[in-house]
Amino acid sequence: MDGVDGEILIAALEALAPGGNVTTLGYAASTKSTIDVTNLIWKGASLKSFLLFNNQPSAWTEAWEAIVNLLKSGQINPIVAKSFPLEHAAEAIRCQVEGRPFGRVIITI
Repeated sequence: MDGVDGEILIAALEALAPGGNVTTLGYAASTKSTIDVTNLIWKGASLKSFLLFNNQPSAWTEAWEAIVNLLKSGQINPIVAKSFPLEHAAEAIRCQVEGRPFGRVIITI
């Protein structure tokens, strides 16, 4: 799964096993990617997209519950690039937009 796009999507496609699949569900790094489709063709792989908000609201709730449970159990650990207190929210947004960090920028309340 790729929620970043840009160079991350390109690397994900290159790393796919034969018959693999990349599901993209966001574009935090950019709104455009240029991919080499031969990474899909010669591996018999696929690229799919997913937009949660095209689903019924009950699906949103179910998806968020599943994600929260995975986070709480430690089965997934998001990469946090930097954390900012709420009073530095403008700096956090600037970091996200200008710095394009690898990982999430968190604002703590």
